Amino acid sequence: RKGIAIIQEWRRAFFHSLHCTEWLKNEDNLSAEQKSMREEKKKRDDSILSEEDQKILRVHLSAFVSALGKHGKIRLRQRIISTATVYLARFFYFNSFRDFHPHLIAATALLLAAKVEECHFPGLTKNIADALKEHNRELPYTTHDIIDGEYFLMEELKFQLVVFHPYRTMQTLIQDIKMEKLRVAGDGAGLDLYPGDGGEGDGARRDPDPEVITARMAGVTETAWSLLNDSYRLDVCLFYPPHVIAIAVINIACSYMGVDASSWFESLTFVDNRREEVKQVEEELLVLYEEFSHLKPDEIARVLSKVPIHPPAPPVQSATEQRT
Repeated sequence: RKGIAIIQEWRRAFFHSLHCTEWLKNEDNLSAEQKSMREEKKKRDDSILSEEDQKILRVHLSAFVSALGKHGKIRLRQRIISTATVYLARFFYFNSFRDFHPHLIAATALLLAAKVEECHFPGLTKNIADALKEHNRELPYTTHDIIDGEYFLMEELKFQLVVFHPYRTMQTLIQDIKMEKLRVAGDGAGLDLYPGDGGEGDGARRDPDPEVITARMAGVTETAWSLLNDSYRLDVCLFYPPHVIAIAVINIACSYMGVDASSWFESLTFVDNRREEVKQVEEELLVLYEEFSHLKPDEIARVLSKVPIHPPAPPVQSATEQRT
């Protein structure tokens, strides 16, 4: 199982990264200062938004970053959009929506992510500012505000800008499942595509055709990819390692596509409580689809109307301008 060995190497690299040591959050392991910052953030957020409103705003912000990134004049890759969404989640982990308008931070995060992922091009900053104005004409922010906000955002992120995403892990693990299914089919055991559907018991209907396996696993990949993109609407990127998120979306995708991956999942080796964390991510994603998959524009507008719009910061004068 070559794929599992590769994942183990990636997992070891992740656990030695700043993403893990600094940005994988656990409320029980926060310092006294960080706990105080979290309490202050919660108090300020609660003063303008209900808990339900905050959840709606978090889901909306992911979609907003995606809309900016896919704007006709911008067209950034999904990985850049996902990186920007992680920056946004990290920023608002300690900072309040009351103090910083999330649309401005979202635009700034998108610019920063494009640079970090080496996809910056001439005119990108202006195009992001123009797209921001198109999406929310009430905002007074310009290109200069995004540029000024970029360094501040980096400071808040402690200049720790490398993000480990679950995409590559997910693709490798799905390929591992596919090869295992093909191997079993080659041995004559077939593929249990329809677990528990009757007949002589679970797995009564089997199809050893490699083309069927390949087609069904292609559907798993497509579904898992969509699930993974949707996971950025939540804060799971702050609390769970990428491989945990990847396994969770694979489990859901396999279930949705009717592919029995239970034996594969049981064969995985987890440390600490990671197996339980996979189930937690699955539950959070299912709640997302049940409660927040069809937010209406007027509902989002109602929440945004409660978020203060601060005036742009005055331009910084040069030393020559200050003397005149």
